[in-house]
Amino acid sequence: MLSYDHATKKLVNSWMDEQHIGQLSSTDVILALDMWEHSYLLDYVPGDKKKYVDAYFENLNWSVVEQRFSQA
Repeated sequence: MLSYDHATKKLVNSWMDEQHIGQLSSTDVILALDMWEHSYLLDYVPGDKKKYVDAYFENLNWSVVEQRFSQA
């Protein structure tokens, strides 16, 4: 996850084991990528994580990411 930390006024990269538990406090999520198998297993075999990540970035709406960054 890429988040903006309001306390430090910096971007923070973090790894989260259980996203349903929550995120870092005082941060706004700018960009998140789900790497659990359920997110790609129907389209890619487990050994094709790279293809999943490549497809994620190819289809990413950078305008939305920029908007989230600007609002943070």
